[in-house]
Amino acid sequence: MRKTINKCPSSGSHPHLSRRGFLGLAGAVPMLWSENAMGGVLAPPIRLSLATDTPVGGTDAVNRAVDFYRPPQLSLMVGYIKDPEHSKFSLRQFAETVGKNFDARALATRAKKAGIVDIIWYDKWIDGLVYHKTQTTTFMTGRDFLAELAPECKRVGLKLIVYFNIFFDGNPEFAQWACTDQRGRPIAFPEPWMDNLLSMYSPFREKALQQIHEIMVNYDPDGLWLDNPAFPTLSYDQWTQEAFRKLYGKSMEEASSVERGRFAVDSMTGWLKEVAA
Repeated sequence: MRKTINKCPSSGSHPHLSRRGFLGLAGAVPMLWSENAMGGVLAPPIRLSLATDTPVGGTDAVNRAVDFYRPPQLSLMVGYIKDPEHSKFSLRQFAETVGKNFDARALATRAKKAGIVDIIWYDKWIDGLVYHKTQTTTFMTGRDFLAELAPECKRVGLKLIVYFNIFFDGNPEFAQWACTDQRGRPIAFPEPWMDNLLSMYSPFREKALQQIHEIMVNYDPDGLWLDNPAFPTLSYDQWTQEAFRKLYGKSMEEASSVERGRFAVDSMTGWLKEVAA
């Protein structure tokens, strides 16, 4: 995977510098509105307030950055997310009909005319629903949105950044790989989403890596937005416990808070380095 890969925070406005490019995105929670009777919601156009602070690495690092990542820029962050307050139908039902009026050509054309330089597309939100054709799960939309959008972005000269949530995943097919508390309950994202935090030491690791590989190889985007990097300092699932014992020679309960904290950070950074390799 040789594209620009950036880990962006969910909040804050400090730019992050990757090995290959500079993406200074201010974290923003998109407003949502109903897209159709099935309760589809669309993240509207957002002018991302790109930070003008000098990033780690100084001015020289900015000068070496990819041109279209330099502030100020106008980006369009867009995609479909099921509103959790719509409870009369399941996410699978939503997946069958979402985006029935989606027109990739019209979207790309209008975005280009508006002066937008890149589209950030939601491919996987924390609910785990995948919006491209994947071999990793049946939990995907009936329509391959990236297959339609990617060539249209290239046609009009727009960069395509794919948003991909990494550690939280509400896919029911992956539920057995959740991080758990002492009572065996999944560790979840805060309300209203309440989707599971999955162990990156479980088979989910390969599933996530394969999904990213599909995106980069099959659709050739210009970058990835890897969101919600998180790992617990204490989890009782078997995969995390085994990984910790292998590294430290003791259980997580026996370890100090410093050791558990270091393990959580190393778990996140190690996985991100594997993605970028």
